[in-house]
Parts: sequence; structure tokens; C-alpha cells
Amino acid sequence: MSSPNRIDRRHFAAQLAVRASALTAAMAPLAATSAAENKPVADKNEKGDKPAEKKPDEGTAPPELPSAEVILLTYLTRRHPSDHYDEAAVQGIFRDIRGDVARGKQLSEFPLKNSDEPASVFTAYRKSEESGARNQESE
Repeated sequence: MSSPNRIDRRHFAAQLAVRASALTAAMAPLAATSAAENKPVADKNEKGDKPAEKKPDEGTAPPELPSAEVILLTYLTRRHPSDHYDEAAVQGIFRDIRGDVARGKQLSEFPLKNSDEPASVFTAYRKSEESGARNQESE
């Protein structure tokens, strides 16, 4: 028996592939912008027919990638475009995302064993004796 809300593995894999490609497509403009900003200028050698090969600088670090919060904010605003996104709304969404990422990091740092499971305690509801006595008096 499968419920209508449940999806099978193939459908899940297809959705995962679509969302991963959407995230990649959303990040492509950011990568292109950062690549264009860091594009090296080709120097000509003495002959002028081929550009001289640039030696990689040992002191130069690769460009920094945007933070996870910025990536998620970009993804969400592109996936769900709206006219209601003003500066205050975007800042609020960014604060929420930053809090969620921080909580996720904090949770992932907590060591769990394979035997750990949620602590759920079941207690049956029983009327207290006082409420039962009041009901009998009111009748």
C-alpha cells in the first residue's frame, strides 16, 4: 500500500537531478561573473603570434566562493520570483537562512551513535481525579 503523498525512488531521483541542475544553473551567472572579474590579460611574447603563458603566482589564492547563505538566497529568489522582494524582505529572508545554516552546523557537530534515537515517551491521557469529581458534582 502506498499513500498518495509517497514517491518512489525513481521519481525522487528524477526530482533530485532536476533540482541539482537548477541549482547549478542558478549558480552559473555567479561563476561567470567571478570568472570575468578574475580573467587574466594575455601577454604577447616577442614574436607576437602566441600569447605568453602565465606562470601561476604562488601567493595568489583562488577566488573565494560565495557563502552557503548567499547561494541559498540566490537560489530561493530565482526559484520563487516575486514583486514583493524589497530590500527589507530580502534581508529578513537572509537572516532566516543564516539562522537555519547556523543551527544545521550546530546540529551536525553533535556526535550521534547508530543506536541513538528520538526520545519519545507515550503516556495515555487520563482524566485527573479532581476533574472527574467536579463533573460528578455538576450533574
